Amino acid sequence: MLVSIAIVIDLTEKVADLIEKHVSFFDVATKYYLYFIPYIGSLLAHFFIFISVIFFTSQMAGKSEFIAMLSGGVSYNRILLPYFITATILMVVIYFGNNKFVPLSNKARLQFENTYINRVRYNQNKNAHRQIGNDQYLYVDNYNPKDSIGFKMTLERISNGKLQYKLHAEKMEWNKKVQKWRLYNYLERIIQPNASDLIRSGAYIDTTFVISPSRIFTSFMRSDEMTTTELNMKIDEIKATGAEGNVYFEIEKYRRTAAAFSVYIFTLMGVSLASRKTRGGIGYHLMIGIALCAAFEIVMKFTTTFAINANLPAIIGVWIPNFVYFFIAVYFYKKAQK
Repeated sequence: MLVSIAIVIDLTEKVADLIEKHVSFFDVATKYYLYFIPYIGSLLAHFFIFISVIFFTSQMAGKSEFIAMLSGGVSYNRILLPYFITATILMVVIYFGNNKFVPLSNKARLQFENTYINRVRYNQNKNAHRQIGNDQYLYVDNYNPKDSIGFKMTLERISNGKLQYKLHAEKMEWNKKVQKWRLYNYLERIIQPNASDLIRSGAYIDTTFVISPSRIFTSFMRSDEMTTTELNMKIDEIKATGAEGNVYFEIEKYRRTAAAFSVYIFTLMGVSLASRKTRGGIGYHLMIGIALCAAFEIVMKFTTTFAINANLPAIIGVWIPNFVYFFIAVYFYKKAQK
């Protein structure tokens, strides 16, 4: 039901663009919302589980099921066992979904958005700077990842803070057959300390640095459309090149594991909260559950903002809400009717 509500809200925001682009209902359903469902499900999975646990447990408490089990000699920890077996299954599904399936689904979803909804997309491959070796630096004014073609490239070799070599070309193109870059209208300059610089130019030249386009350039991808393997490669690449923006990818990487682990926390908190029979019944439990979900999201936004802007390590910023809610869950557990 909650996923259906999310779909209706999302469709309301995008319906004008879809009508303007004359997108058919079939395309919207199969090329967008088929992939939107895993995205929204993954994003709110721990909240869905929390509310479901509260709803189910509160109904049992309302029928005095817990009182009967506890009176019959069943320990509270034994009552929790089926909950945690189910939580473990869900945690494994969410973990592998977050790391592999959902990013692949997001690629298809975002491709649809970029085609029919988003009008402008930031191009990370314009004015690209890359460190491709210990002392080699590459600059490309504009790069097209689909055709593996770059324009106005400059390669510099710097040793001990001094320029040793410089190569400039109006165009660079990856030759798949020989696995090399071909440079067009190039100008090569070799710095010689004790003699005049050696300068060469020509219509084209095949370079000697054998580095594939995937290692030098990465097409712009949002962190949520990368698998965890791609995230790790991106993080290593950013660290190697000295570029900025590493924290965004680290936050996404750690969020996937933290979101899966939070299933345990919300399960314990949900059972402990709703297992006591109260006058307010299920409505009272749901009200507290929704408030806790909202507070969790606020804490998450707050701590990740600190990670981005205040140099807080990404792993700490992502896991702080789990630690806070773990202690809240333990408090409810200790106060639960046993």
